[in-house]
Amino acid sequence: MLHQGDLTYAVITSGMSGNRMQVYQALCEFLIEGWRSLGVNLHYGEAGRGYIHNPNCFGSATAADLVLPTGTKLIGSAQLRRGAAVLQHGSIRLTTDADLFEQVFGTPLPALDLPIAPPEQFVTTVIQALTAAAARSFNVQLIEQPLTADELALIPPIKRRFSFD
Repeated sequence: MLHQGDLTYAVITSGMSGNRMQVYQALCEFLIEGWRSLGVNLHYGEAGRGYIHNPNCFGSATAADLVLPTGTKLIGSAQLRRGAAVLQHGSIRLTTDADLFEQVFGTPLPALDLPIAPPEQFVTTVIQALTAAAARSFNVQLIEQPLTADELALIPPIKRRFSFD
């Protein structure tokens, strides 16, 4: 899997009713709404298990993924439930390095052709649209806060554990 250039999201909640797919779709509504506000229509992928054998997780889609009208997967998500608590985490393909992708998978990176301008503000524009959609969908006020000094101090030891230098 290559998630270089992706934007990730996580939603943690509890008390939602419905089966796994109903809860999944309720939590994905902010993603669909946010991208729609940018002129991008998403729908759910097709059911299937072929993704298990594909090292490129964006190379195939399931019924739990959000895809573009062309069928190209834009968002992949996973859900964990423990009792009434739900964690849903996903990855949104945004700025993947095409050369690195081809080096890893031996195939060209499929184009996304997203109608979002200006290009230099692409990621910021997407984040703003998804943040606004999440606030509306979940009926919450989101407050942006920097990491605390204690949280920042936790980064170097973790980074060293995963460094390949």
